Amino acid sequence: MDSLMQDVRYALRSLIKSPGFTIVTLLTLALGIGANSAIFSVVNGVLIRPLPYPDADRLVVIRETYGAGQVGSVSGPNFLSWKERGRHFSSMAASRGIAASLIGVGEPEELSAALVSADFFKTLGLAPILGRGFLPGEDQGQGTVVVLSETLWRNRFGADSTIVGRTINVSGKPYSVIGVAPAALAYPNATQLWLPLGFGLGQSSHRASHSYDVVARLSPTATMAGTQDDMNAVARALAAEFPEANAGRGTSVTPFVSDAIGSIRPALLLLTGAVGLVLLIACANVANLFLARAATRQREVAVRSALGASRWRLVRQVLAEAVLLSVTGGVLGLLVASWSVDALLALKPRGIPRLSEITIDARVLGFTLLVSVVVGIAFGLAPALVAAANDPADSFRGEGRGTSAGRHRRRFRTGLVVTQISLALVLLVGAALLIVSVRRLAGVDPGFRPEGAVSFQFTIPSAKYEDAASQRAFVTRVLAGLEGIPGVARSGAVFFLPLGNGQSNGDVSIEGDPPPALGHERYAEFRIVMGSYIETMGITLRRGRTLNKEDAGGGRLVAVVNEAFARSFLATRDPLGRRMTFGSPTDDPEWREIVGIVGDVHHDGLSRPAQPEVYVAAQQLSADFWSVFVPLPISFVVRSDLPSASLTPAIKAAVHDVDPEQPISVLRPVGELVSDSVARYRFSMLLLTFFGGLALTLAAVGVYGVMAYTVSQRTRELGIRLALGARAGSVRGLVLRQGLAMALAGIILGLVGSLALTRFLTTQLFGVSPTDPVVIMTVALALAAVSVAACLVPAVRATRVDPIEALRSE
Repeated sequence: MDSLMQDVRYALRSLIKSPGFTIVTLLTLALGIGANSAIFSVVNGVLIRPLPYPDADRLVVIRETYGAGQVGSVSGPNFLSWKERGRHFSSMAASRGIAASLIGVGEPEELSAALVSADFFKTLGLAPILGRGFLPGEDQGQGTVVVLSETLWRNRFGADSTIVGRTINVSGKPYSVIGVAPAALAYPNATQLWLPLGFGLGQSSHRASHSYDVVARLSPTATMAGTQDDMNAVARALAAEFPEANAGRGTSVTPFVSDAIGSIRPALLLLTGAVGLVLLIACANVANLFLARAATRQREVAVRSALGASRWRLVRQVLAEAVLLSVTGGVLGLLVASWSVDALLALKPRGIPRLSEITIDARVLGFTLLVSVVVGIAFGLAPALVAAANDPADSFRGEGRGTSAGRHRRRFRTGLVVTQISLALVLLVGAALLIVSVRRLAGVDPGFRPEGAVSFQFTIPSAKYEDAASQRAFVTRVLAGLEGIPGVARSGAVFFLPLGNGQSNGDVSIEGDPPPALGHERYAEFRIVMGSYIETMGITLRRGRTLNKEDAGGGRLVAVVNEAFARSFLATRDPLGRRMTFGSPTDDPEWREIVGIVGDVHHDGLSRPAQPEVYVAAQQLSADFWSVFVPLPISFVVRSDLPSASLTPAIKAAVHDVDPEQPISVLRPVGELVSDSVARYRFSMLLLTFFGGLALTLAAVGVYGVMAYTVSQRTRELGIRLALGARAGSVRGLVLRQGLAMALAGIILGLVGSLALTRFLTTQLFGVSPTDPVVIMTVALALAAVSVAACLVPAVRATRVDPIEALRSE
């Protein structure tokens, strides 16, 4: 231990004597380790840290499958059948996300809420911190009790310990608070209020109406494969018993953890690999610095060896310096990671779950320490072995002093630079592909005009407006108030806005076509609209007309379809004048005449093709069908030439003129729908571009360092060449050729690596191949140009060698 401390103290003194070397090394390590710690903190918060539910690995999400491999929500009766017949579950719960208004406690506020079955809290395994959850039977009929989230309880009720038993106004109806759920329970969708489901009420009680999400807890002996097989058998039995509703429908059992993380896992794993490459480049850079430093300390090492120092002691001394530098760089890297995480959270990237759980915690600290020690050993080992292998006699005789480095050492240093360049090329190709993807995705026509449009949403208070007629009249009055705002041209409302903000779909039939076989129905998405929604959103009318006030007033049932609907179901026929219906044509159909065809809108996201869609006036829906949508937030769109900031107070005033207690939420320009749709791609692009730029910088520094060191070691040779009449241009070319040979070797290896590795980018790309030759060659040429620039300074310095001074120094 004493000798180890001596090595540490000596390493510290040695590093203080070389401030330039120490600062450059620390900065390189801080960037490399800091970037890794920052990404690990994200991976830790999103992927690694366990979910807050007891035995979360036993939780699964169950959905229905239909059509051509589509996955969707579950019908209430099917859920009850699953709960009764499923043999692999200890409990099962259904939920449906809605919006609700909290009234009478400060400013009216629109909250994220959920209708849940009685076993909801039991299934997730988190009991309320105050009061209780729902009792069996409270999810039958119309509920009158509510459970608050801990966050809502603290923020709006001041953490009142007597809250249980208090009556609050939720969407115009009195509810008795029976419990407060812990802050860890945010399912589904950051819920702030839980209300009991009303099984047996309205359209949602039908087996053909699918609107619930189902989560279940596996029994202790159940396996995923066995559970899936069991649920497949249950689905087949239900299809046989209820063929009209369940033919062709199966089940999908997914681990709750995988479902919660969603599609972000590939992007995070990609970034983890990318930042790992950055760290390798940093290690190669620092190893080169240590090799150069070892060459200048040959005589010092020879003296220590001659005085009796063993080779292990010499290796340990170099490793002590390396690990000391690496750990210090790791400490600085934690600062870089902390700043990076703060910057990331400030951007509020959409599409990343569990953002609030991303932090620098004990696991991140341990990871950083481990990486620091491993990195120190990794980049210090080779220089340590080289230093210990030197023959002291050579140093005392003066060999190697002012001459070129040994062939083995020179090859090793060159190999490190070649590795840096190849890794940098792989990262830069990935970044360039994502940049192209984002640009092409942003160039996709969403199918509507976001410019000049503002949207917001609220939930219709069904307790205050009890029937379908009064609820629709309320929305109509709000639309009239919005159109009365000076500068507003049009307004409309819809369930739901485009680009991944919700959807509803079902099977449709065309009049005159034979009824489809059970399980082979045609599916289309429903757009329930009011006012001048199609015109307000700027959706292009291709043929016919849109929905108008006469349609809203009753009369014949009509519909507008999109081009995808016409292509899919009426490819060889004129859609105008034909009639379609929701569901089967043999089940008391309500035929609707197709009066218009509009352009396709990317409702599921810019990266996904438009699906067949039907636009229907809300006033022409049956009261039963309308009841399915009422608990959901309805979105409003206002088109105006005025800036969105100036519209905000006028919009709020127009709504409050109709109902002073009606809160609104998500008030924003429609253009944000488009930017949100590319947010996941943009997140990966920004980080990978940053890592690629960092890798490029480190690689350029590596090339420069090796070439500068080579020139310093060849001072005598270059002096002789100049003394014998060599032109400056030939000497400069000699140095440039050596540097470009390294760069070319690195670029060739990088091209091979990028062709092999960028295939893992496929799920992150849009509109570009992972082997796009234009992108790859552009990056290769750019890296070659940077390498030339890095070689140029040492090459010019080589021509300024004074032959007399070079020879005199020997």
